[in-house]
Amino acid sequence: MLEDAGHRVVTAYSGRQALDILSKGERFDLLATDQAMPGMTGAELVEAVRSKYPDMAVALMTGYAELPPGVAGEIPRLAKPFMQIQLLAFLVEVTTPSFSVR
Repeated sequence: MLEDAGHRVVTAYSGRQALDILSKGERFDLLATDQAMPGMTGAELVEAVRSKYPDMAVALMTGYAELPPGVAGEIPRLAKPFMQIQLLAFLVEVTTPSFSVR
């Protein structure tokens, strides 16, 4: 969906792989993750990214209705399933500097 809209996408198949990619110095406008991944949850990945790259926009795109305590209000989240137009609107929100979690 993102590539169809003209965005460049880099895929990582685990949280560890995502952190490895980031550690190589490449910059991204947004890290978007699912909650369910091998090795660590999306919330754990977001926590690790925020500690090392505090200015990077992060978001969860997940079908999980419930997130661990303390996480739900702190991470922008787009619930699956979603349509491309919802995804694109969400991306604008989370990558806009004045964005705050509602």
